Amino acid sequence: MSLRAGDIVEIETPQGWLQGLVMAQEAGYPPAIGVAMVLHDAPLPAPAAPLDPTALQVVLMPLDRAQLAGHLRVLGAQRPPPSPGFRVPVRDRAGAEIYDWIWQAGRLRLRRPEDADDLPLREIRALDDLVEDLAGRAKRR
Repeated sequence: MSLRAGDIVEIETPQGWLQGLVMAQEAGYPPAIGVAMVLHDAPLPAPAAPLDPTALQVVLMPLDRAQLAGHLRVLGAQRPPPSPGFRVPVRDRAGAEIYDWIWQAGRLRLRRPEDADDLPLREIRALDDLVEDLAGRAKRR
């Protein structure tokens, strides 16, 4: 299954089910997923109601493992939101930021970190790390 911008997805985790919206998908990079800050106690019905992109937390999240394990399903689709603009830091082995990948207007380009302060920062997050972070902050339903 290949994800596309506008797909509404459900991700099964040990703590519950997350719902999200694929905001952007660039070849060779993890998809930008807008995640609803809610953990559901049961799977969601399909098709899903449209999500408000402005109410979602956007992260870059590799979903290959969730797809392969059968923990991800597409619940529906909606008109893709405008491609979000943000920067993704690229770090050296010591953790220092050396440059940024810039996602803007559906294109990727390089920019020095000091020239990208006007864009929100998005880190690439592992699904397990995101779920652990959300478990303490998300509402339960």
